[in-house]
Amino acid sequence: SWATNTQCYALFGTIQENDIRQVLQEAGNTPTLVMARTHLNMQKRAKVSGNSPVILLDDDLLAYVALHPSERLQSLIKVGMLTFTANPYDDYNTKPVPPEMFFGRKEELERLRGVKGLAVLYGGRRLGKSSLLSQITQESRNAPGQEAVYVSMDTVNTVGDYVLSAWEFIYRALVNRKIIHPMGPLPLQWKPIMQHVEKELIDSPKVKSLFLLIDEADNLMGCELRRKRDEDSFVRGLTQLSDNVAHGCLVRMVIAGLHNMTRMANDENSVFGKAEPIPLKPFSSADDVQRGIRLITKPLAAMGYIFGPGAEDLPLRILSVCNFYPAFIQLYCKRLVEHLQNNRQDKKPPYLITSDVLDVVEKDNNLLSELREK
Repeated sequence: SWATNTQCYALFGTIQENDIRQVLQEAGNTPTLVMARTHLNMQKRAKVSGNSPVILLDDDLLAYVALHPSERLQSLIKVGMLTFTANPYDDYNTKPVPPEMFFGRKEELERLRGVKGLAVLYGGRRLGKSSLLSQITQESRNAPGQEAVYVSMDTVNTVGDYVLSAWEFIYRALVNRKIIHPMGPLPLQWKPIMQHVEKELIDSPKVKSLFLLIDEADNLMGCELRRKRDEDSFVRGLTQLSDNVAHGCLVRMVIAGLHNMTRMANDENSVFGKAEPIPLKPFSSADDVQRGIRLITKPLAAMGYIFGPGAEDLPLRILSVCNFYPAFIQLYCKRLVEHLQNNRQDKKPPYLITSDVLDVVEKDNNLLSELREK
């Protein structure tokens, strides 16, 4: 779903395998659909596709699709993806995880959806906080009157006036999403910015609900921890904004971060005293483990890579090596897919994943150092 564009080639007349290869050379790395009047068994498909991101629609696949009128697209993708070269696993870090690669965290997602005012999402690094917030953002796109805005505070100015800097981040995010109008040169104090946001939300005929998803806020919250009781507070300003516009627009907030968030979430006297705490941990429950296994097996199976008889427990081995961290599973499987694709050549799918294959991946010094660094 991250592809910015796709392309299609229709080849007419008598088609040879070399004709398709020539088209694929021209297509490059752009996801491509090739329609050709020819017959390709699975081994020929693998040989012709090579390492290209291509779906080959020949007469045989067209006939197969026609036999499944209620699920034609699914049938096309199910067969076409077996020889389509792509690696859906990645180190997404703060980038949003594509919906098709998001597994698990069902309970945390439900709690985020049900936030009524202010919530704190906290936990260690690489546990998927940014991915969770991204899922909430994507869900709001088809909900009229409801807006969810992701705001990363990773570069907020914590040396000078951190409250002003944080409000500038909020303001720019809302302007970029065209939720509020710009106000010209930004003032040098945070209250006029907050008041402008208030007025815009109250006057807006289309925005009835705003969900602020504030990420990478650990340094910002460190400033909140150090502030004196009579000094300005970013979080108190946010809650004041929510109260002031409540009659016209429901404003909800989630603030996500690491260690400082944990300290504040557990301190009844902090600005988070009445916030809903949502802790994030590695995959631990039985349901989480099952979703972790699906993160490993489902995308791999779609590409033709399966754990065969006697290898059914290998996904659990991967989970264990990755310490049940979703981000580490992504890194491991990224290297696994690279290894499998480099060695599949023109073999026909399905391709079996064995313990020997995992041995090779786990001896990759680059992977091991990457996991240690994260």
